[in-house]
Amino acid sequence: MHYTKYFLSTALPIIAIFVLLGLSLQPLTGDLTRLGYFSENDFGWNLKMPRIAIKEISEKTNPTVLVIGDSFSLGNCWQSVVMGKSREKILTIHMLDPCDIDSFMPMVKKRYPSVRYIIFETVQRSFLGRINEDQHQNFNGYVKPVYTGSFSTDEGRDISLIHEMHDPIYAVKATVNSFKNFNHTERSGDVIISPLNTNDLFSCKKSCFLIYYKDDDVKKDWKYSDVKNTVTHLKRLSDIAAKDGINFVVMVVPDKSTVYGKSFLYPQFKISPPDIWSEIQRQGVNQINLLNVFVQEAYKTKDFYLPDDTHLSSKGYIVMGNTVEKYLDTTY
Repeated sequence: MHYTKYFLSTALPIIAIFVLLGLSLQPLTGDLTRLGYFSENDFGWNLKMPRIAIKEISEKTNPTVLVIGDSFSLGNCWQSVVMGKSREKILTIHMLDPCDIDSFMPMVKKRYPSVRYIIFETVQRSFLGRINEDQHQNFNGYVKPVYTGSFSTDEGRDISLIHEMHDPIYAVKATVNSFKNFNHTERSGDVIISPLNTNDLFSCKKSCFLIYYKDDDVKKDWKYSDVKNTVTHLKRLSDIAAKDGINFVVMVVPDKSTVYGKSFLYPQFKISPPDIWSEIQRQGVNQINLLNVFVQEAYKTKDFYLPDDTHLSSKGYIVMGNTVEKYLDTTY
C-alpha cells in the first residue's frame, strides 16, 4: 500500500504534466514540426483546404503517363488533379535516392506498352544525388508502383483531444522552442527556422517564421559543373526514351526555402546556387518548369506549402497538377 501511494504521488503528476503538454502542443501532422521539435500549435495550418479526390490506381491501370518520383508524388495528389481534367492514366513509381533509372528505362516499354510520357520528378535539393550511374550494379529489376484507393484529402488538421501521447523528449524540446525567441536563422534538430519579413504567407500562429528541411541548404556547395553533368545524364535518358517513342520530361519541384526565399529577413545564401531550370532549358531537355509558377502562386495563396511540412498543401498540389495537365495538353 505504501509503495502504491508513493507511485501515485510521484508518477501521476509527471503523467499529468505530459498530458497537458500534449494538449498545448497539438497532435503532430507535419514532418518539419516532428523533425525540428516545433509544436503544431505554433506552426500548424489553420485555413480550410480544398479537397482533392484521389483517383484509384491499381494493377489493372494501363498508364499513358509513368511518373518516376519521390515523396512529392507518393500520395497521387497532383496526378489525380491531372486525371480529373484529362483522359490520362498516371502510374507512379516511387524510387528512393539514388534511384537506378538507367536500368529501369530500357524495360519501360515492355512493362507498360501504353506509356507515352515519362515524368521524372525530383525535389530540388535532391537533384544532384537523385541519379547515380553506379547503382545499376545492385538493380534486381523490381520496382513497386504506387497504388491508391479512392478517397479525398483532408480539409483541416485533426486537433482533437484523442491522440497518442507525445514522446517526452519531443514534448520538452517543442515546449522550449515555443517560448524561444528566434531572432536569427537557427537549426533545431533536422530543421532550419528563419525569420521572415512578412507574416502574410501562412495561416499558422508563428507565420513570421519559415521552417524548412536542413538539406535545402546543401545547394550552397553545388558547382555548376555538377549540375551541368546531371542534366547531361538526363539528356541521355531522354534519348533512350525517344527510341521507344516515349517523351521523357523532367520536373524539378522547388525547395520550400527557394520559393519563399525573397521573404527571408536574412538571406539564405551569400551567392545564389546554380539554376537547375535554366540549365535544363539550355541543354534542350523537356521540362515542366514549376519554379516561376510556384513563386507566383505562393505569394498569392496562403499556405501554398504547408507551414509545418516540407511538402505542398492541397492548394499547391492543385497548382502542380494544373501545370502538368497544361503541359501534356499542349504537347500531345
